Amino acid sequence: SYELSSIRGKIKRLEARLAELDALEAAKEATAESMKFDGGEILKNAEENRLQIIFDNIPDAALRQELKSHGFRWSPKNKAWQRQLTRDAEWAAKKILGIE
Repeated sequence: SYELSSIRGKIKRLEARLAELDALEAAKEATAESMKFDGGEILKNAEENRLQIIFDNIPDAALRQELKSHGFRWSPKNKAWQRQLTRDAEWAAKKILGIE
């Protein structure tokens, strides 16, 4: 009885993980969305599962500190401030940049 319950739990976890991976794959196939703002662009990079903020010029120290306090990190590889692509990340980016 215990083994059967254990196997059922494993099956449910695997099914949930497969659904999650399918959703990520579907998001990768979607085109990257972007939103322009005065001084840069917010890019939803589904392929890397990141919300990226690309500035035209280097942001001032206060703005960089605000980005860091909301979980954004500088990516030298992508030349963008980024964090994991979530609704909270979108909300934080819009709040920091004063959009909407």
